[in-house]
Amino acid sequence: MALLIPIWFYGFDSAMYAIATLIGFFVSLQASRLYNVSNKKSHFYLYLGFIVLSMGFLTLTITSSYFYILFRASCATECHFAILDPHVGIDDVGYWLYYLSSLVAYALFIKMYLPEKTQFFQFIVLPFWYSGFLSFNLVSIFLLSFVVFRTVTNYMTNKNKVAFLVMLSFILLTLYHLLLFIALLSELFYVAAHLSLLFSFFTFLYMLTRAKIR
Repeated sequence: MALLIPIWFYGFDSAMYAIATLIGFFVSLQASRLYNVSNKKSHFYLYLGFIVLSMGFLTLTITSSYFYILFRASCATECHFAILDPHVGIDDVGYWLYYLSSLVAYALFIKMYLPEKTQFFQFIVLPFWYSGFLSFNLVSIFLLSFVVFRTVTNYMTNKNKVAFLVMLSFILLTLYHLLLFIALLSELFYVAAHLSLLFSFFTFLYMLTRAKIR
């Protein structure tokens, strides 16, 4: 299964992952401070989810940068790379770690919106993380759809700007995976996906500014 990446964009994706990593760690820090004040489980899972997700994007930053340096000389006008090569390499391991951490983080986000006594074992998603690019994005969309539904419901109930920003950020994060899922059809979807990712994390950052979390 090959992924189309425009040559002019190759390398910018690694920079976007790095930015997402920094913002994600900042969000987790702010969520940790909020949890210390409120002692709410939702704030704890927000903190834990973002720190796990940021670790995944840190791994993806390193892996994609390595991939770019290793293969940049072989690209002409487009880079056609298999997501998983027949022989497992360090790049495969890096992507698998990103898949794993992302799915665990999304499961933790689900726990933010479950009742206090509800048991939800996020490790039920783990068999999917090694199965490949398309499966990973499809499962991510499935998990995030619940979070999007709850954030939309919360916004419709509260009608405040912070709730809107939380809803928008999770919608953009879900759109990131949806665009990657169809990125095999056109290289433009790949670019749009990464823009959606960056806007999602910046929206989270702006939301924390509006919420005045200290």
